[in-house]
Amino acid sequence: MDECQSPRGRMVRGMMNTMTGPVGAEVIAHPELCDGCGDCVKACAGTVAAVHQGDPVPRIKVISEEGGHTPVLCHNCEVAPCAAACMTGCRRRDGVFVRTDYSRCMGCGMCIMVCPFGAIEPVGIEHKAFKCDGCDPGVTPACVSSCRRGALTISDALLFAGESRRQAAAAIALTDGRGAEDR
Repeated sequence: MDECQSPRGRMVRGMMNTMTGPVGAEVIAHPELCDGCGDCVKACAGTVAAVHQGDPVPRIKVISEEGGHTPVLCHNCEVAPCAAACMTGCRRRDGVFVRTDYSRCMGCGMCIMVCPFGAIEPVGIEHKAFKCDGCDPGVTPACVSSCRRGALTISDALLFAGESRRQAAAAIALTDGRGAEDR
């Protein structure tokens, strides 16, 4: 039986759904592969400008720190704190994505404060809160297709979590269960 179809897999899928949304294709960031080039940000800005008639505000950012670079974008949580905190109701779930009616956003910043991923940015003098609303279904997002190093991929969240656990277990097995401080 496939891990995703087992009772345990269904339980884990249900737990993941409470934050990350319906399990399926979503953009997954791999910070260890990111070189901070910003190609994803530029590609997103170009796509957003085309879709929103000249509004070139990218919906992804790359945070660069001494330890490396981290692509940050909205996870479109199924139980979205940003939508719950929105006083005007401009942010609401539309299928897989949490969509925003920017004409109704008053720039209060409540969604920015409650986003657990830091994926919402205030923009302009009105401080409207911009985030990734998702590219067209069935199309590889511009941020993913522009990433030469594979730091952004499309994956099933449950399968990605399972692979991450397998890699961590393999790393522990290689060290005989000892952490770096024990070597």
